[in-house]
Amino acid sequence: MDEELKSVNTISDITLKDYKVKPLFKKKSSDIIVAVCLTILSIFGVSALFWDELSLGYAIVFDLAIVLTSVFLIKKGEKPGLSFILSGLLSLICSWSFFITSNPAIKAIMLFATAIAAVIWLSAVSGKEYKPGDYNLIIYFFAAIYRTFNNIASIFKSLFSKDESRSKTTFNILIGIACAIPAVLIIIPILSHADDAFSSLIGYLFDDYFTLIQKVILGLGASVLVISLTFSLKYDDKSYSYRDLSIKLNNATASAFLCVLCLVYAAYLFSQLAYFFSAFSSILPANYKLTYAEYARRGFFELCIISVINLVFIFSTIFLSEKKDGKLTIATKLPSIFIIVFTFIIIVTALSKMVMYINAYGCTVLRLSTSAFMIWLFILFVCILVRIFKSRFDIMKIGLVFALIILAVLGIGNINSQIAKYNYSAYKDGKIKMDVEYMADIGDEGIPYLYKLTKDKDADIAKSARTELSYKYYDYYYADGSDIKNVKFSKLKKTGDGVFKYTIARQKAYKTLEKYAKEQKGKVFVTEEIN
Repeated sequence: MDEELKSVNTISDITLKDYKVKPLFKKKSSDIIVAVCLTILSIFGVSALFWDELSLGYAIVFDLAIVLTSVFLIKKGEKPGLSFILSGLLSLICSWSFFITSNPAIKAIMLFATAIAAVIWLSAVSGKEYKPGDYNLIIYFFAAIYRTFNNIASIFKSLFSKDESRSKTTFNILIGIACAIPAVLIIIPILSHADDAFSSLIGYLFDDYFTLIQKVILGLGASVLVISLTFSLKYDDKSYSYRDLSIKLNNATASAFLCVLCLVYAAYLFSQLAYFFSAFSSILPANYKLTYAEYARRGFFELCIISVINLVFIFSTIFLSEKKDGKLTIATKLPSIFIIVFTFIIIVTALSKMVMYINAYGCTVLRLSTSAFMIWLFILFVCILVRIFKSRFDIMKIGLVFALIILAVLGIGNINSQIAKYNYSAYKDGKIKMDVEYMADIGDEGIPYLYKLTKDKDADIAKSARTELSYKYYDYYYADGSDIKNVKFSKLKKTGDGVFKYTIARQKAYKTLEKYAKEQKGKVFVTEEIN
């Protein structure tokens, strides 16, 4: 080693000699085609993500990317488990919610959930080894991410390595593309003039050159990661696993900790007897009075927090405590079961409170999404209870699948639409008071119901609905800089129009606004409505 270092005169010599990037694979024609397709999809994906509000365009790009990479990665004879197949299918199904709902929170959650599910599915279909266990799904996911960043240089070295047999073909292809450019420049304007849809597409792609450059640059950056992930799963055969955690919970410590919690929760359950048996009524404060609304509202989010805290404690106990033959000891198992049963009780209690509150005051995105989260927690605690008795039960795979199912229900079912529909029906049935402002805040899905409220028997409700619709015109239409109040509807343009920005909810909103505008006999709205 010393002699080798003496023969090296500079640091650059060491770098060139010892740290030269090696190709990961010998490229084939199919590799180049896949890399080019992924680059194009990345550019369109970035455009749909940052410029098109996560709508139809992103759903199409995401689905095409998953199908393409799945076909590219799949190995003959490989049979992914049912949970992995469900992860892949649910990632596709969840992506459809991008052009169904306008709820930004659901879309943001869906963006990350579909990405995680897709990575897990692609890892499985590529034949990467997975061993059931408490941590393995996490390691499985992060191993794919590690491969992505670790292999970037070697993958692109492989893709751009010289291949004399293909260099002439590549050169001839580039000549053909260059010769086609003048013809394309002549054909595109003619086709644009002949068809409005094609003209709109070309305008979307090339109208703003600066924006186009931004999309291309960001898309190329994203494509580096997408290509690296895909080809790492294809060609990197290294196995990644975790070592046993060095931190272990002593059984006596874990048991004592859980038993203290059990005592606190037992005291809480004892205090609840005051609501049901007069013999325990002395527990309640003097002159205790709790209205229906206060009872429904009070304690829901606190109970949610307790459920999450219990989840952390039980997970820590199962994963970190000392085990015999992979099983928990009785000293930790019994208090764990008590805490799980207690959590079932408070989840059911919290959900019943929320149902009462929704029946009394209407539904909101926060109320419904939090309830969905509590349902997922209930399912997760059921899985944990099974895991206590069955050591090889994989909680995380089941938890991931059910999380995707719940998200798919919220997204495909269009949570905003269901909330608007429920609130309007409950108002008409006299169950709740109408919050017109919240109906407007829901977004696209609230506009059809705002239109219905403009004809409400309550004059104040009808006026408020007309005012909210007036303001919606400022968001949904523009009039080339003119004052929208004094412009004929026929001269207005949609602010979010375009095939890549399409959502079902937005389309219904436009139709409703157009219908109402026609009823106003050409004028958008009376001036004083907006003032």
